Amino acid sequence: MIKEILMAVEERLKEVEELAYVELDWGQGDKQPPAVKFPAVLLAMNREDVDEHLGVRSFVGKYELSVKLLMLTLHREDRYEVYDLLDKIKATLHSKHIDGYF
Repeated sequence: MIKEILMAVEERLKEVEELAYVELDWGQGDKQPPAVKFPAVLLAMNREDVDEHLGVRSFVGKYELSVKLLMLTLHREDRYEVYDLLDKIKATLHSKHIDGYF
């Protein structure tokens, strides 16, 4: 299931033409310099199996999709373009039905 969701999100992000690199997050962004082309999106799916509420522990599967945007801004006048790109990424992913999930 996780594989299919990540593949669907990656495919959907291909609609954002400004992105030069979309891939699973294997730590490429942590290297100096980052091992990506800019702007880049790194995807990760985190799973949490334990939920504690009011002292009661229950085992539930919660998934969180992490979309990390990496940009390189060379000119001062370009520094706000990241917000336009973030809006485009959000509009591409939010409220879209992907394999039974929103």
